[in-house]
Amino acid sequence: MLGELRRHSKSFLIYLLFAMIIVVFIFTFNTGAGKGGGCGGQETPVYSEVGAVDIDVDTYVMGVRLLPGYMRTPEGTSFALAAGIDLQLLANPELEEMSPGQASAFMTLIELVYLAAEEARKLGIRVDDDEMKAALYSGFYKEEEVTDEMGLDTTRKVFDQERYRNFITYRLHASEKEYEGFTRAVLLAFKLHGIMSNTVQEDTLGKELLARGQEHKANLNFVAFSVEDFQSKVPVTDEEIDAFVKADAEQIQSYYDRHPAEFKWEAGSRLLGILVAPDEVEAKAGEEPKDPKIVAKEDAEKIVRRLKGEEELFPGNKLPIELDPSKGTLTLSSADLNRPVPTDPVERFKEVAKRESDDTQTRPFQGQFLGWMNQAGMAARLDDEMAKAVESAPALTVVGPFETEKGYWILMTAEKREAKDLTLDDARKEIAEKLIRQTKGAQSAQAAAETLQVTLAESDEKDIEKALEGLAQRAEFKDALITTTVEETGLFSLTQSLIPKLRDVSGIKDDVLTLTKEAPVAPKVYQNKEENTFYVVSLKDRQYPPETLPEDKLEQAAFMADLTLRAMYYPAWLSGIHEKALEEGKVSRTPEFNNYIEALKQQLNEKLQKKLLETGIPAQ
Repeated sequence: MLGELRRHSKSFLIYLLFAMIIVVFIFTFNTGAGKGGGCGGQETPVYSEVGAVDIDVDTYVMGVRLLPGYMRTPEGTSFALAAGIDLQLLANPELEEMSPGQASAFMTLIELVYLAAEEARKLGIRVDDDEMKAALYSGFYKEEEVTDEMGLDTTRKVFDQERYRNFITYRLHASEKEYEGFTRAVLLAFKLHGIMSNTVQEDTLGKELLARGQEHKANLNFVAFSVEDFQSKVPVTDEEIDAFVKADAEQIQSYYDRHPAEFKWEAGSRLLGILVAPDEVEAKAGEEPKDPKIVAKEDAEKIVRRLKGEEELFPGNKLPIELDPSKGTLTLSSADLNRPVPTDPVERFKEVAKRESDDTQTRPFQGQFLGWMNQAGMAARLDDEMAKAVESAPALTVVGPFETEKGYWILMTAEKREAKDLTLDDARKEIAEKLIRQTKGAQSAQAAAETLQVTLAESDEKDIEKALEGLAQRAEFKDALITTTVEETGLFSLTQSLIPKLRDVSGIKDDVLTLTKEAPVAPKVYQNKEENTFYVVSLKDRQYPPETLPEDKLEQAAFMADLTLRAMYYPAWLSGIHEKALEEGKVSRTPEFNNYIEALKQQLNEKLQKKLLETGIPAQ
């Protein structure tokens, strides 16, 4: 997040990670002069406008820093529940690790605080000095040794002015006036909520039911269909690209402007690899066992000859069926068993890699290393010798085998490119293809998810793993489902606000209550738009509460029930003023905030790709 805020802000956010530099800078150049301080007074970008209040980058960061503390109070918890904000999204946020959903949740909460505070002022509600002092200063007292009137040593609490100011300046990046203004808005919002919810009557039955709900648990099976897995597999024709370029010039221009880093190419290669790992070889009767390393080297050299066309790629043009359980059984159709061997060198290499490579990270991708790699990247992933050999060899040349600790690597550069800054004209077709793939990839991922859901729902066989295996055999989906697996959430309480591993996927929790062992399949496909993923869900197991609940469970439920019941009478009004403000234009989020969310999505995608590159397993 800080990286993106730095790009959008001319303020001192860039110095948050360099506290000592800030100290010198502040005292030298007098940053107390305003938002711009010693940097020339440039304006801080606004993320949202709420009536007469501008929520700029600094105010947003202040909200992210302060609100989790307020939300841990009973009043804050109740307000967040009433606002429809998932409390787990507000717990211990890390600015550098914000998800798009978490960033949006904080912005919604900040907007609601200011809206509710304004309504409170209209109703004549006020926050007195004692309330403000308690909220502002309570965490900034320190114990100091003093001598009392009797001459005895004792301690007293003294306000730590320096720590208070440092907290505001370095932690919140705000002035004392801004800190006080935000705190007053929070207290007003909470006070209005408290007044409106105090009419709620205690509901003993509701507390008992909530306690039982906490002990009612479920475990779900789910399959995640990531759009990114499908994008590279969907067919895109030159005719489609040309038509898109003609019809959607504005969309192409917008993408080019929003993703400048994509069009500053550095020199690099797209790399393919096959790893032949040493394996124990059974000796024939009367013969000495062979050294596994020697056998691996001989196998690797033979593969090189096959790839170069010096020997048949597959004897008799028959593709081998892999039956080794440690590598995974591969099922081929009769058409696969006897078909023409590809003549294209890249396709030949991929055909061998996906069946014979021992590298778990690249084998699912037909031997492809993900993304463009420069020489330093290749050296880090492999070693210097291999990186130099690949760099010096022409594209489509087989190089190796190279001996490593894991075995023998055989490599090929599928494509090379020189360093270049692409103009819009250079990039039009590339952008068009990417945007087409995004759309068609989403359609294909959704179709795969819906096919699996319907298959499970309509069949007497409810085994989700078997159904996924069947789906993976279908020609239109199989290439995209190479790494897709059935996962489990683990047991969770039905009163939890978030389901493990399905945190930001809305709608599932309500449907879980309707699932049974006889009808375990959820009635629809669910979508997480921010992570660009579709989910198919089924019930694996359910645990019901005992007939008699222990007293501590009832007490815990009573506390949460009180907050929940009070919150129930507030959200309709709170969401109502929010919707009205949006309709009347009193609340509007700026393009800067939308760009920030897009950047977080891109950052999330990069993390997923990095996780996949490092482990070969899609990140959760």
